[in-house]
Amino acid sequence: MCQAVVRVALHLAGGRGFERDGQRRSTRDALQSLLEPHFDLIKSSDQPFLIREHARKYQWSVAETTTWLRRQAAPQTLSS
Repeated sequence: MCQAVVRVALHLAGGRGFERDGQRRSTRDALQSLLEPHFDLIKSSDQPFLIREHARKYQWSVAETTTWLRRQAAPQTLSS
């Protein structure tokens, strides 16, 4: 059996949930705080999906998706 190993330090929520100012935050909040300095949030929506587990069992769920646009870097000027 193959198991995926994820380092806790590399996970957005740190494996224990994301907290800021003593308040528990969602993974989306963690992602947004990391991306906002360099990206603009364009769109957020719920996307339904269906997983067929076997011939008679299906799993229906909804994932939240976000679309981000990278901000343009300020043009650098040549100094003399």
